[in-house]
Amino acid sequence: MYSNSSLTSQYLIPVTGSTASMSAASNGTVTFNFNPAIVVAQATPTTLYFAGNISTSAANATHRFYVASTSNVSATGKNTGNSVSGSNLSVAGNGSTMTLVSSGNLVLSNVSGSGASPSVNQVVNVGTNDGVYFAFSMRSQYETQKITSLKLTATGTALATTTLTNIRLYQDSATTAFASAPQFDLSNGASSTVTFTASDNLLSAPIPTTGTTIYVKADIGAGGAAVLGNDFVFKIAATGDVAVKGSVTGLTTGTVTGTPTVTGITYVIPQNVAIEAVTPTTATTCGSTNNGCGASTQLAVFKITNNGSASIRLGTSTTFRFAQSGNTTSTFDVYTTSAQNQSYTAANTKLNTAATSTVSNYVNFTDIGDASAANRTIDGGSYRYIVIKNTQLMASGDTAAFGVAALGDLTFQVDETSLGYDGDLSGSTSDTIQNLDINGTPSLSTLTAL
Repeated sequence: MYSNSSLTSQYLIPVTGSTASMSAASNGTVTFNFNPAIVVAQATPTTLYFAGNISTSAANATHRFYVASTSNVSATGKNTGNSVSGSNLSVAGNGSTMTLVSSGNLVLSNVSGSGASPSVNQVVNVGTNDGVYFAFSMRSQYETQKITSLKLTATGTALATTTLTNIRLYQDSATTAFASAPQFDLSNGASSTVTFTASDNLLSAPIPTTGTTIYVKADIGAGGAAVLGNDFVFKIAATGDVAVKGSVTGLTTGTVTGTPTVTGITYVIPQNVAIEAVTPTTATTCGSTNNGCGASTQLAVFKITNNGSASIRLGTSTTFRFAQSGNTTSTFDVYTTSAQNQSYTAANTKLNTAATSTVSNYVNFTDIGDASAANRTIDGGSYRYIVIKNTQLMASGDTAAFGVAALGDLTFQVDETSLGYDGDLSGSTSDTIQNLDINGTPSLSTLTAL
């Protein structure tokens, strides 16, 4: 059998009732003799295990063990005493090369999807508990690792320490947290950190080579504690933010690789205000053959519902835009109904002042925030339809297709007097909170002018 000098001693673990003596390693081979001989029953495999002790100076050495040829095996029939040779004796396999390392390794990676790290931007209401905002896997290599320190980082535009509270860590499907903190340890607005430590291991057992998943849950502060408009993503910012210890060697020099980072941003809002697509939801046409679509044709209808209790107003001073992938060069106006909870067929109240064209596949009604507050208000539990119309003739063959591309493209504002609390923690309850995201990214089908 092939041998390697990185093993300070080598031995074969035989079947019960037999012992194996070893000849000295020579020319890269080692020979084992069994006394008494091992009896291999007909049609029943017998397994032998080769083991050895690793030299402390063997780091980066490689070895591979295998039976080189049939001439290296001596076998005779149990009853006949005849030598087993030729086509009756065969060996297979060349072994696998193994590299010896001086310490273990820990591999980190992000885990996204339902119930794990958000992969797309999302909104969350104040007072929401037990949200999962980060999940990552840890997998040991070479030697199972213990975790003695773990630092998590949350980055955002201006994340307050009171926005995220009761930060907890769970392993796999466990329902009891193995570590928790009431809030972040440090925060400078753009970056907040929390560190969990243990003298031996944060977890109940070393990280297996098959891996384990850690879920980070947190609560969003209640109204008056969380800052409305805060946004955040969790991550492990650097490999040095995880400290490991070998479960067997106790070495703290193990290598950590990977810096898992959440890709979906979470935005904090006071209540859910959602948009949905109404019509057209299938490809359709407008106008008469070869005449195109006349001005003020209904091109797109959306419904915005206020699912909270406080009254809100559509639009802000910055953004109220729709994606538009059609080829029409017409400009557009945006309309709503004169009162809430009316049919979209009654949407004749214009919200914008200046007609707006498509720029880089977007139609941005930047002046909607200047429209009458009464026409933009949606009370708690109520809704408004938003209708987009063309201001010019759409020529035959022209197309229009509207949608909402991303969170933040449509926003709303809310008065703190309506909320009943200080939403931006300014010390006043008379402010208006701007630029809060309307939830949803619906798309409508293409409308083609005849």
